[in-house]
Amino acid sequence: MPGVERMRVSATVSPRTEIALRRIAAFRLQTAHAQLLVDATAIAEGLVDELVNSLFNEHATAKTPMAKFLLGELNGKFNQNWKSRHSVLTKAFGLDLDQKIMQQMDSVIQVRNAFVHGDGGLSPNQSHSWKEIFRLRRDLSLRLGIQIDGTRLHFGENTITIALSYVDAYLLELDRATTAAIRSWPQQSASE
Repeated sequence: MPGVERMRVSATVSPRTEIALRRIAAFRLQTAHAQLLVDATAIAEGLVDELVNSLFNEHATAKTPMAKFLLGELNGKFNQNWKSRHSVLTKAFGLDLDQKIMQQMDSVIQVRNAFVHGDGGLSPNQSHSWKEIFRLRRDLSLRLGIQIDGTRLHFGENTITIALSYVDAYLLELDRATTAAIRSWPQQSASE
């Protein structure tokens, strides 16, 4: 059969499949901890997406024909990545999010991206330049106790505990900032 070399895992598989299986096996070494971080980030991401949709639906200006048209044209593009989500929250809805908490959450997101898109190492997007690698090396070490060897991430003893506390702080900050922003919105009249 083309592409099949020899008995590998427990059947004859292609080299491509064996590489994928080996990568998954290596990934399993850190998966228990990494999965907690990935899952927590996914929960936060889901909450942010729900919040953005809810804010669009609640804001008085979203009910105008022009806003409906523009929102239709955007068709969810605001939730394609974290930068877009935060841009909508801060620029469109006026959320004033604490920058230190945002930087901490960004570090957690970077680790999540390394595991989801880089198989436990920096993804191609994260390692596109030496400047970016050095920035991530510094930030992830200082904030999360993560060491980067080449492009591979190695968790410190307290990495998961710290990361989960950052996610908690982010969600609480998001809630605080949302409440404050909504209170500053002009009140809708009863006829609207």
